[in-house]
Amino acid sequence: MKFAVQLWAGLSVEVSVKLEQDSETGAVAMVAAIDGRPLSEEMLQWALQYGFRQGIRDAGAAGKTDSERNALAEKRIVAIQTGTMRQGSGGGKVTDPLQREVRALAEAEVRAATENPANAEWVAKNRAAKGLSLSDLRKEMLKPYIEKHKERLEAKAKAIIAERAVEVEELDIAI
Repeated sequence: MKFAVQLWAGLSVEVSVKLEQDSETGAVAMVAAIDGRPLSEEMLQWALQYGFRQGIRDAGAAGKTDSERNALAEKRIVAIQTGTMRQGSGGGKVTDPLQREVRALAEAEVRAATENPANAEWVAKNRAAKGLSLSDLRKEMLKPYIEKHKERLEAKAKAIIAERAVEVEELDIAI
């Protein structure tokens, strides 16, 4: 997963998080980086703890009593556990795991295409003609790319989702 954290004055950083499996032991480890610089195990733990704590507690902030706050927090926990958490982008629609995976695949393919030296001239020409940053050009390319390759992307996404359908208890996850 990759996402941008918007800073100020148009600046942003890219955060990436992925699971990597050791080919010898089969152990799975979570790896995170900010702008390509890997985080230490301690910083990854801090980010996970902070994110979960803040996300759950924020849900309860609207409550007037402790019982109301706890009920709202519990509702948020259930939404996280069931994958029905509403996302902040796209008008608050419920995230569909298939569409989320399709988008991630398309983003990776568009990124690879724009980083391919064989496409450098096309990328430069389109950026200049439209006055776009590379990031904005990729965003502009994404929807038409998904529409053009929808069947292939959905089939690949379904395979990835099925592959992930492993009980968490079966994984040896080191964080």
